[in-house]
Amino acid sequence: MENAILKVSEIRECERFTMQKQGISSLQLMEQAGAACAETLYYNVLLYDVQDVYFYVGTGNNGGDGVVMAIQLLEEHHLVNQVHLVICAPENARYSSEMEYQLQRWQKVSEQYENAHTIHYTADNQPEEKEDDIIVDALFGIGLNKPVTGFFAEVIQHINFLRDSSRISIRLTIARWSSRTRF
Repeated sequence: MENAILKVSEIRECERFTMQKQGISSLQLMEQAGAACAETLYYNVLLYDVQDVYFYVGTGNNGGDGVVMAIQLLEEHHLVNQVHLVICAPENARYSSEMEYQLQRWQKVSEQYENAHTIHYTADNQPEEKEDDIIVDALFGIGLNKPVTGFFAEVIQHINFLRDSSRISIRLTIARWSSRTRF
């Protein structure tokens, strides 16, 4: 990436440093990052204009960050209208272990809330967002290092169409280190 603030290797080093300094696992780092992003989304957007939120999540840790955000909005910020977790994974997809864990958490948590919805994205099953809905793109993170084709290219086209329709859209590529870490 030409305009990158940090290189992928530098972000990975920041994550490693944070986990070592705080004595936490990758999963705990994901929890911190997702919770911080959910709080930022809530206090900067949702608090002032209650809308539906769609989290498009992929199969890796970036998807896990998105699931954590969705769970956090449900558990901590009850003014949110509807929370939709859009699982974007082709058949027989392999999930990161952290993502699998977060999906299991989502399953348990979402059963407790009427405003929580799970959508398995397919060509025949696409969400029907409204213009004032918020779209969170948590498909790919810093690990993406090749052109996107096939199923995921179709999902990205769908999300890009939504972005062009004047919705609020957030691309979630976060470096998962905490503001509490001192460098």
